[in-house]
Amino acid sequence: GPTASAAHLICRQLNMFALNVFAAVSVIAQQLIAKEMGRADAARAVRIAKRALALAVVASAAAGLTILLCSESFARLFTHHGPVVAAVDELRTPLAAMLLATGVATVCDGLLMGLADFWYL
Repeated sequence: GPTASAAHLICRQLNMFALNVFAAVSVIAQQLIAKEMGRADAARAVRIAKRALALAVVASAAAGLTILLCSESFARLFTHHGPVVAAVDELRTPLAAMLLATGVATVCDGLLMGLADFWYL
């Protein structure tokens, strides 16, 4: 019904916001890695990749933990309708897991593109 749809839309918006943030990190890492590989400095490219991946893990884990601890607050940014807030609260665990996966997968995508490694496409 409309309550479940509204709750899913709120979760989708939060996930899309996170995706856009991590896409920015991904593009920056992609460019830096490609530049270092062009200079034949694989060791520096690996350091950049490790830092970008660590940033993605820490930031997405922090975002997921924030959602787990403050889900009602986030839902209230979008609506004050009690049933929708309660429905978003039920979705907080899957949303937190999705945020972790979104951050890591998006940054890994950029890392592989920076290496010109497109086997997964």
